[in-house]
Amino acid sequence: MTSMLRLSLLALSALALSSPVLAQEAPGAGATVRAPDLYGSGAYVTQIGAGNRATVTQRQGSTSTAAGVAQFGSGNVARVTQDGESQFAGVVQTGEQNLATVDQDGEAHNTAKVIQTGGQNRAAVTQTAVNEANAALVLQTGFQNRVALTQDGSGNSAILSQTGDDNAMTVDQTGANNALVWTQVGSGLAGPTVTMEGNRSMTIIQTGVR
Repeated sequence: MTSMLRLSLLALSALALSSPVLAQEAPGAGATVRAPDLYGSGAYVTQIGAGNRATVTQRQGSTSTAAGVAQFGSGNVARVTQDGESQFAGVVQTGEQNLATVDQDGEAHNTAKVIQTGGQNRAAVTQTAVNEANAALVLQTGFQNRVALTQDGSGNSAILSQTGDDNAMTVDQTGANNALVWTQVGSGLAGPTVTMEGNRSMTIIQTGVR
């Protein structure tokens, strides 16, 4: 793990304990934080490089919500939207032209972390919590990998890891207590949409080149 990545992860972890809005921008980059006066909420953005874009929106009525974005490289885009209580989102992008989108809603604690290393990776995470927290971790290393994850329910978890190029994952978790670990190591790997509708546990490992 590079020192930059380690520092960014520490900063995102520390954010959960802080409340002020903090933005640091590099020349040619842009950061937008939209956060009304929310109790116990905060946003952190750091950018090193050119042409990075980060937008964090914390909607009126959200409480104890935290978001952090760290971008190293150029042309990376991160969008975080949070509505509800006790949401946490962290995005770390290292490389060029990566795109990460996180949308969180609900009255329970959602947690989403997206870490992208390489170029032109795409990750979209949508979480809606009902009673218990949903948790998502997306790791992308390489080029042009794609992840689309939807969690709608309670107590769902997903760990999605891609290493290589042109890999694709699509996951829909509904209901409660689904758990998925999906690993792709190689290039051109994909599969049908994984649909989990409650009390399901699954591990998928894909390797090779297609």
